[in-house]
Amino acid sequence: MTRAIFTYFIFLVSFFATSCGGSASVSNSVSTTKYLIVAGDIAQCLLDPSDPSLPARKTADLVKTLLARYGDQAQVLTLGDNVYNSGTMAEFSNCYQPTWGQFLSRTWASPGNHDYALTNATDYFNYFGSGAGGDQKGYYTKTLGAWTIYSLNSNIPADDASVQSQWLSGQLVKESGCRLAAWHYPVFSSAPRGDNPTMRSIWSKLDAAKFDAVLQGHEHQYERFAPKKADGSLAEGIRSFVAGTGGASLTGFQTPRAGSEARSSTYGVLLLKLEPDRYEWSFIDTASNIIDSGTARCRFNV
Repeated sequence: MTRAIFTYFIFLVSFFATSCGGSASVSNSVSTTKYLIVAGDIAQCLLDPSDPSLPARKTADLVKTLLARYGDQAQVLTLGDNVYNSGTMAEFSNCYQPTWGQFLSRTWASPGNHDYALTNATDYFNYFGSGAGGDQKGYYTKTLGAWTIYSLNSNIPADDASVQSQWLSGQLVKESGCRLAAWHYPVFSSAPRGDNPTMRSIWSKLDAAKFDAVLQGHEHQYERFAPKKADGSLAEGIRSFVAGTGGASLTGFQTPRAGSEARSSTYGVLLLKLEPDRYEWSFIDTASNIIDSGTARCRFNV
């Protein structure tokens, strides 16, 4: 091959790599990009699930749009209280299934207090199957690209001596890199019910392991907090989100807690774009407006 032909060949490789999204190395990086679509507090059975104006149906339509946009790179994650009021199989079949149930094969679930209400979450576990961990404990890990996702259970003991906390300690020994955790009861919240201490000791454990974010539901609103320690101090710690905006009746806020950086009483979903060394967040309402957004590097890289 002459030098001129070789140079032209290299130009073509570079051109096509750039036209497909950048250099060859950037293209490989793009392939590792994943998306997590998140909300909790979803399907209310007192309402008609076939009503197109139903909040859970509107958020489901938004999820459907995002899944179509991002294809196999996207996953759904729920934050508990998937169905109201009692977590029975009839409620899952009649209320959750017609709305968010269409994404069941692409959903990882976390349990909430309403999922435990009558059946001790048995129907929740049976409905979601492997998407709820598969062992009816309510805590498990999943891998999404370069990220490890921890779904934990704020409805069972979570103190340092608990089985759940001991399991978590064993997992943390084995894994590192970009990580986030999800559960139902928010440790920090500016909602009328305020902070919930249930997962505070686990927060400390995650912070020591340099977790990047915690995702929570329970309060029917959206709120983002600056990185915090488990005691609430504003320091290098974990950024947290509350996204109980999947369809249950919305609530307002009281005086903002320290570190509250964004708040909205709006139905929508939290979209996380997960890269190997950083993440971006967008809270998107059902009219496709971006209410809050930002980006941060993973703590293990800082």
